[in-house]
Amino acid sequence: MPSGDSLRAGLDPRLKVAGVACASLLAVVLDSPPSLLALGAAGVASLLGAGLGRRALWAALAGGAAIAWSTVLSQALFYGAEPRTPVAVLLPAFEAAGIRFPGLAVWKEGALHGAVQALRFVGVTYAGIALAASTPPERLLQTMRRLGIPYGLAFMAATSLRFVPVVAAETWAVRVARRQRGRPLWRLGPWGWLREEVAMLRPVIGASIRRARVLAESLDVRGFDPLARRTHRGSGPMPAGQRLALGGLAGVTGAAVGLKTLWWLYLAELWYRPELRPLYGWIRAWL
Repeated sequence: MPSGDSLRAGLDPRLKVAGVACASLLAVVLDSPPSLLALGAAGVASLLGAGLGRRALWAALAGGAAIAWSTVLSQALFYGAEPRTPVAVLLPAFEAAGIRFPGLAVWKEGALHGAVQALRFVGVTYAGIALAASTPPERLLQTMRRLGIPYGLAFMAATSLRFVPVVAAETWAVRVARRQRGRPLWRLGPWGWLREEVAMLRPVIGASIRRARVLAESLDVRGFDPLARRTHRGSGPMPAGQRLALGGLAGVTGAAVGLKTLWWLYLAELWYRPELRPLYGWIRAWL
């Protein structure tokens, strides 16, 4: 696998933006666990090749794993669709004061549904983190302008990326200060832990608001006008290999969208061809 430095220097930002856009579309249209597992693996691979530092990489992986686990657990506990198969009964159903409580169980179908949603999140989120970490803001701004995005929106997106490391550093500083001032969070219990996590976000949010106000005043003093006419230099031709990769991404994504559209038309009884039954079966199994 190429290193993060080679990815940052070698891949055209247009290819990276197209990859994130394709991942977003595939996360919407795909429903099969194998295909979503491939999407999640691609997101993890892009994150590993983005050139993140060891601490940032482990933080991103741990954050994704924590959110994926919470998604699976919440869906497994509160899945309400039918059919559903109990894997473990945590609290049996009972009746008290004339009110019947259904109990609490871990449902197999809910866990599978949560795993599918978690794979969607991992694939798209990690691809976006890889794009932000491996693309300088000025090149991302130039790429978005060439894609036709209005300058004001492109400028806000590129400027916000510059402050992601600052916000991450402030968050880490707050956590270190909290650790040095009090006992470990794991001793506070679940609700105490949650209260402390919310409390630690307050200084970070306050600093971000102050920073945004200072930046806005600086732009206003300098006469910044997002609607003013601007010229931008060309990005140059994309290497042949990357053009081929871009075509492959577009082809795979377009094929997936087209096939799922065909499947949705079949489910809605709007258009059906008997000779396409093997294709319908393949779409159901793999997409």
